[in-house]
Amino acid sequence: GLQRGSLVKNLLFPLKLMVSFFQSVFILLKFRPDFAIGTGGFASGPILIIAHYLKIKTLIQEQNSFAGITNRLLGKKVDLVAVAFEDMKRFFPRLQRHGKKGKPFYWVVAADARAKRDGRYLEKIGTYNPNTNPATVEIDVDSAVKWLGNGAQPTDTARTLLSYRGALLKHHLQGGVSKGALTQEDADAKFEAWLEDKANRIQAKVDGLSKEEAKAQADAFAAEKAVNEKRVADAKALAEEAAAEEAAAQAAAEAEAEAAAAPEVEAEEAATEEAPAADATEEAPAADATEEAPEA
Repeated sequence: GLQRGSLVKNLLFPLKLMVSFFQSVFILLKFRPDFAIGTGGFASGPILIIAHYLKIKTLIQEQNSFAGITNRLLGKKVDLVAVAFEDMKRFFPRLQRHGKKGKPFYWVVAADARAKRDGRYLEKIGTYNPNTNPATVEIDVDSAVKWLGNGAQPTDTARTLLSYRGALLKHHLQGGVSKGALTQEDADAKFEAWLEDKANRIQAKVDGLSKEEAKAQADAFAAEKAVNEKRVADAKALAEEAAAEEAAAQAAAEAEAEAAAAPEVEAEEAATEEAPAADATEEAPAADATEEAPEA
């Protein structure tokens, strides 16, 4: 762990911690335990963190009257916390789900570390609605600072929400006031300035989203108009193509009819030409007979 009187050993701490993580992976994969228990101190940190990510049930046991750094950090990861003193229960700001399926709505609550996620809680300190854009986060900052001051360790998501609304900043500033580094007036002024800047940034995002939404609507309208115009043009082209095909088919039918009628016309003309020739042949013998009669 960290050595208060040795800078060199502290510089080696990150390397030792990394080696401990690899050793923890090897041990847990080798023995495949059903449960991992830590009793505090840096030695129990890596093994419980790796066990948490390997989906192995975890427990920390705090026998002292004041929890150490490791157990306070592990408190938001482990499944169970065992304490020796009643006032040593660590309370965790966490999210409690509400709302309906597909549209969740969360309460930020302070709850006993051993309580179920959506079970009993000690105090509701805010709400979180991810269904809006940007998400709506409401936090009772003073209440959150009180719980943080009492040693509460927020979950990762709760920590993000508390930071978003300035609860972590105010807790930090209050720590500076208690140590004499800041006056209460300076701390309040810094926090108010941060709140004003945060509000401006949120409003700028909302305005930007409104412009983006209007632009998106205009683009969607233009795209829909283009689609409709293309649909009309395609329908017109299809109608013209169908009309051209119909005209071509009619012309082909007329040409075929004319071609079929041509032999009949030729046959009629030939018959007409042959009829006078036959008449002339018949008249010729009659004339010869008339000429021969007087000689007799």
